[in-house]
Amino acid sequence: MPGNVLYGVKLAKETVAGEISRFDGKKTELYVTMAATRVAEMTWMAGNNKTQNIERRSLRLDNNYSQIGKLAMTGIMSAVYLGNST
Repeated sequence: MPGNVLYGVKLAKETVAGEISRFDGKKTELYVTMAATRVAEMTWMAGNNKTQNIERRSLRLDNNYSQIGKLAMTGIMSAVYLGNST
C-alpha cells in the first residue's frame, strides 16, 4: 500500500512488467489488474484519511486505462486488417 517503504519498488516492477510483456492479451490483463489495484489503494487512502498523494494514484489509474484502450484498439484494428471484424 502507499506509504510502505517498498511501494516504489512495486510500482517500478509493474512498469517493467508492462513494458516487457509480449502478448497483448497478457498486457491487457496486467493493466486491468494494475487499474484495480490503484482503485483499491485510493479507496484505502480515502478511508484512512491519507489523501495527500491520491492525485498521483489517479494519474497512474488514468495511465492504466489509457494503456487498456490502446491495446483494445490494436486488437480491433488487427481484426479489421485480417478481415475478422464482427
